[in-house]
Amino acid sequence: DATTQTGKLAIYTDTTTEATLDKARSVLRDESINRLFYGVDGLWYDTQDLATMYQDASGTLPVYRPGTGLVDPPVGLMLDKSGRGNHASQATTTARPVLRADEQGLHYLSFDGVDDYMTTLSALPPANDVTVIVGAKKGSNNRGMVVCGSGDAVATSNAYSIELPAASGTTLLCRARGTGTVRAVYGNVPDNYFCVASAELSVATSKLRNNGALFATSTASLGDGPITSGQLSIGGTPTGAVLFNGAFYGALVSHNILGSAQLNVITQYMRNKTKAY
Repeated sequence: DATTQTGKLAIYTDTTTEATLDKARSVLRDESINRLFYGVDGLWYDTQDLATMYQDASGTLPVYRPGTGLVDPPVGLMLDKSGRGNHASQATTTARPVLRADEQGLHYLSFDGVDDYMTTLSALPPANDVTVIVGAKKGSNNRGMVVCGSGDAVATSNAYSIELPAASGTTLLCRARGTGTVRAVYGNVPDNYFCVASAELSVATSKLRNNGALFATSTASLGDGPITSGQLSIGGTPTGAVLFNGAFYGALVSHNILGSAQLNVITQYMRNKTKAY
């Protein structure tokens, strides 16, 4: 508000709160991320944006309803913020993850590793190049997929996944397969591990990054592309196998290989959403 005015010079009192500034910064970050999807398929799930989540698969019951006192609601539908329409849903009531808040007040989806998972409503277009970024926390030593494209690449062609952990129980791993053999990149992580993991997957190379740092690289043959050609799922495969036990804070998937500047923007964005490191 203007407090005094001398001639043509207005002197203002700064009444802007830090919360208002944070909201403005968030809007700018969201606009930067939206640009990544211009002309490119993919998806963007944000567990901090409560308006994008519903308790039912049809999208009629929001997870947040003022005055209801609702605690730990199930999530049957998560809207895709990329504008590409790749929403994730779960029609089976008992197989829905639960929305919770951590000690920092940040929201996440809790997957139980028993029957919880969500899938896109339809298949994504085939892609030879994919960048995947997720925020997640490991909840057990059982093999579980945080994000899966098309199916389990151990036995399925044209598929990929980020696993936390892999079958060993102690590794963060990304698998990818085209028409040939599976390619895996991985590194060891401790129990209850919390991370922002990103994978850059192409027919030529797989790169796995952990909390912003390059974790592993492989150029082993995976055959010809595409490396994804079906539904995308979170918390397990699209058929409900290899189920994840842990916390899911969000994901961004782009059907291209991001440049270093773009990848840094997304990694910083996910870091702010998770406070993982």
